[in-house]
Amino acid sequence: MVQPDWLDDKQNITAGERGVRSGRRHELSLTVRFDDARWGVYQLPACGHAGIGEFFRFDWLIDWGDGMDERVRGISSSFGGEVSQGNLVHTYDSDGTYRIIIRPANNPSKTEGTAPGWLQAFGYTDKPMYDGTTREKLFPKGVDNLIEVDGILDDCAINIELEGACGEMFADCKNITMGPSFTFDSDKTRAGNFFCYKMFWSCCGDNFAMGNNFKLPQSLQKVGEAFCCEMFFNCRGSSFTMNDSFTLPQFIQEVGTAFCRDMFGEHGPAFTMGAMFNLPQGIVAIGNAFCAEMFQGCGDESVFEMNEQFNLPQRISGHVGSGFCRRMFALNKSDSFTMNDVFNLPQGITDAGASFCSQMFLGCNGRAFSMNQVFNIPPILGHVGDDGLMMMFSDCDGSSFQLNERFSPPDMTGGNHLAYGMFDGCRLGALNWRVKSLIAGNPALNMWFPPY
Repeated sequence: MVQPDWLDDKQNITAGERGVRSGRRHELSLTVRFDDARWGVYQLPACGHAGIGEFFRFDWLIDWGDGMDERVRGISSSFGGEVSQGNLVHTYDSDGTYRIIIRPANNPSKTEGTAPGWLQAFGYTDKPMYDGTTREKLFPKGVDNLIEVDGILDDCAINIELEGACGEMFADCKNITMGPSFTFDSDKTRAGNFFCYKMFWSCCGDNFAMGNNFKLPQSLQKVGEAFCCEMFFNCRGSSFTMNDSFTLPQFIQEVGTAFCRDMFGEHGPAFTMGAMFNLPQGIVAIGNAFCAEMFQGCGDESVFEMNEQFNLPQRISGHVGSGFCRRMFALNKSDSFTMNDVFNLPQGITDAGASFCSQMFLGCNGRAFSMNQVFNIPPILGHVGDDGLMMMFSDCDGSSFQLNERFSPPDMTGGNHLAYGMFDGCRLGALNWRVKSLIAGNPALNMWFPPY
């Protein structure tokens, strides 16, 4: 077996063993399973890139888990990687489960500046490639046979300051799950644009689960656009939920557009918010689509709940961009889902772009859902763009739903459909006297239509 000369641990790796149980650095483990040897082909993905046309060189030692190993060199590409030595495609001669180990061929060091990590070239794409004539899938081969990833994404493996550092890394790996050691480990304070964009997008198999030790880098203070945008979008399998300690980095103060848009959107029936999860409370300014669709359900019954401390960053003030909290919790129909006692919109917001909070709680009609005693529209909100509060609580017709006595939209101007259908379908008795007076005095707003 080929070993890098810097690796002191010479222990043999048993073919078929699942996961990196030792938690060793500088290796990534991929477990594949084949139930029919006729299709025993797996291709290591090398689509990692930092932007359009910005690809990375790789030099890896591959233990294929069946007694074969080789050194593979090349450069990543949109087509799965261009190889100058070795092969990223391997054929297995018999059915079984195999643990593939990827290691750097040279001694890795901590990344600085624009230097890529030794694993930076690794990654899938959300756009599979097919032969134009036969429609045979050219890339990726064997992706549906990938059942586990394990290892530590540290500052030697991945430079999180680069654009798209882990973007689409395991996108559309439908049968994958996280191993017990899989996590990030970084002390960097900045992440580039698209850090975890679509990292596990559409990993929708019933075995997909967040590992008990998985966490994001907690030292981050400044992050670029689309930080965790669609990171776990469409992970709707029956096992997926947060672990007990998972949270966003709490020291983040500066964020870009689409910070957590659709981070857990279209989640499945087992998904709920972990006990420790929260948004970074020190954020003061944001771009567009800050938390749009962040926890949007898919309409099925589920167990989703809001934990006791979850809140929007209350120090956000001034202008917020379009889609601030659009559909943030829409279609979560769990009978246990409701607002916690502290959840509120940032009260210092003075104006907002289009779809500010449109459909924020649309269809949240489980038996427990109601408004807490502090939730309100920012009192100094002036101008709001099109659809600003449209259908915000539409179809919230559960037996417990009730506005608190203080809740009332302030005097504001806005674009088309400013508060159209804001309480469409809600029981009249669930509305407080302030909102009833607003509806009666401003029929042109079309804020409320009675339940069918």
